[in-house]
Formats: sequence, structure tokens, C-alpha cells
Amino acid sequence: MKIALGGICLALTVIFLFGGSIVPGIELTLFAISSLFTAVMILELILAGIAFLLLYDFVYTFLIGFYLRRIKGRGIDGMKLS
Repeated sequence: MKIALGGICLALTVIFLFGGSIVPGIELTLFAISSLFTAVMILELILAGIAFLLLYDFVYTFLIGFYLRRIKGRGIDGMKLS
């Protein structure tokens, strides 16, 4: 249950981060919504494994956001699939 919740929250965070990087006009709103999924994890798992899930969420969100920023900077033509 904990791992599934962490995975779902991470996936939704990535979707909103990606949407915030490509949709013009509502970037800050989508970035703010993407941070709410961490709050959902805290509220659902108050006693069990908060530190692990927060570390999991912050580290992977940072890494995926950094990667998305690199892709956006290079453009679609500069992407490598391998």
C-alpha cells in the first residue's frame, strides 16, 4: 500500500511537472499542484515511513524535473533514445 501510494503520487507529480514545463500561462499553478501530492503522502502515512516516502518523493521528483529541464533545453531534435 505504501509503495503503491508513493508510486502514484510520484507519477502524478511528474505529470504535473511536465505539464507545467510545456503549457504556457499556468506554469505556477501546475507546479503548485504537483507539490500537493507530497502533502497527500504525509497525511495518509502519518506514522509509518514518512521519512522514507518523503526522501523517495523529493529525490525522484528532483531528478525527473532536472531531466525534463534538460530535454526542454535541447528540444525534440536533440533527444537521444538510447
